Amino acid sequence: MLSQQSNRRRWQSNRRWQVPIALSAALIAGFGLAACSSQAASGSGGGNSSSGTITLTEEDYYTSGTANTFWNAAFAEYHKLHPNVIIKRTAVPGQGYVPHLLNQAGAGNLPNLVMIDNPYVAQFAKAGALMPLQQIGSVNTASISSSLLHDGQYQGTLYAIPPYTNTIAIFYNKKIFAAAHLSPPTTWAQMIADAKELTTPKTYGFVVSLPAANGTAFWSFAPFLWSNAGANATQDIASPQAVAALNVFAQMAKDGSMPKDVVSWTNSQDVEYFQNGKAAMDLQGSWNIPSFNATKGLSYGVAQIPTRVAGQKLLVPTGGETFAISHSGTTAQQKAALAFLQWLMSPQEDATAAVQVGGLVPTVDTAVSQALPQEDPSQMQPFVSELQGGGTERTQYVGTAYFNIADTIGNAIDAAILGQSTPQQALNAIAGTVQSDLQQGGS
Repeated sequence: MLSQQSNRRRWQSNRRWQVPIALSAALIAGFGLAACSSQAASGSGGGNSSSGTITLTEEDYYTSGTANTFWNAAFAEYHKLHPNVIIKRTAVPGQGYVPHLLNQAGAGNLPNLVMIDNPYVAQFAKAGALMPLQQIGSVNTASISSSLLHDGQYQGTLYAIPPYTNTIAIFYNKKIFAAAHLSPPTTWAQMIADAKELTTPKTYGFVVSLPAANGTAFWSFAPFLWSNAGANATQDIASPQAVAALNVFAQMAKDGSMPKDVVSWTNSQDVEYFQNGKAAMDLQGSWNIPSFNATKGLSYGVAQIPTRVAGQKLLVPTGGETFAISHSGTTAQQKAALAFLQWLMSPQEDATAAVQVGGLVPTVDTAVSQALPQEDPSQMQPFVSELQGGGTERTQYVGTAYFNIADTIGNAIDAAILGQSTPQQALNAIAGTVQSDLQQGGS
């Protein structure tokens, strides 16, 4: 999304936002000490017991666009409903967001409410920067599916609430497919064959962005890897099942139906190819739907990601931000922050957030049916089906080692695509590093 929405997701988690650093051991150590000693830090002075007013500080990275507008409105609406609670919001540009939080943590000055991209929850929680929500008060999570709730958990403890989520699926050009008398592929073999058949001197059959850095390549590879080798596939990354998954991308690159340049593409280039009719299929996220709908002459559909064989369970990565509560501030502020999160997770508010932030799926089950009619139901449904059937948290089996492992696997993906190694050789070469990271980072 290279509008505000596209930058938001791809820099995250990503489609998800993704920050180009991981927390170093030294920073984690300092972070934990600061967090544990900051009970009266940034939040101190915010709760005025004499007047009954409670002031909360909040930070996120939505500096422009509909998401920025929505959160300003949401906090203002909450203040109208709860006049004694004032939420002071600060939006920090995405590329500097996590370093900014680290600096605040080191100074014992984190905001009361902090938005964290879901893969970072494990690292922030391990560092001792976040409050276990159940220590603050009762948290009703019954309406959130357990698979999506994992995004806010670390070692089984809930530290953050994910209000919405997203993932990837296959966008396909209806005109190109109709001209070739093809329907969207449902198996890997069909996708490889279709991509080859649909490739012409002016059009690629398949595009995706696959740079290794920041977990970008892994994000796109994960559905193929996990669906065939299991969500804990990193435990045996060079298994025959993992090799078969990597061969899907390697074969399309070898056939010339996917450009090898995808290893250096940003999130915008594959989108532009698809919008301009230069690609028949694009592996992308739901946040692109508004811009694709606005593209003149583009007739497209969305299909679930193919699996190795028809009927195989599809597992997809969950992207999106979470809201956490830091150790900063008073008990009253922490309780007020938790009350805001409970309000945000009411079905109506959750649906509004998913729609207004842009092309996302609410995590509250009953909010999905409210959100879809306001979005694009036919195009959003494949994403909803993928998430409800196999939404998978990226750090569930790798914990704080996620970023190192994702980048390491990304390097193997790119080596196979460029033809520098076979898929088996590429994964063999990183197997030891992945095991070492698993042992050191753990979950």
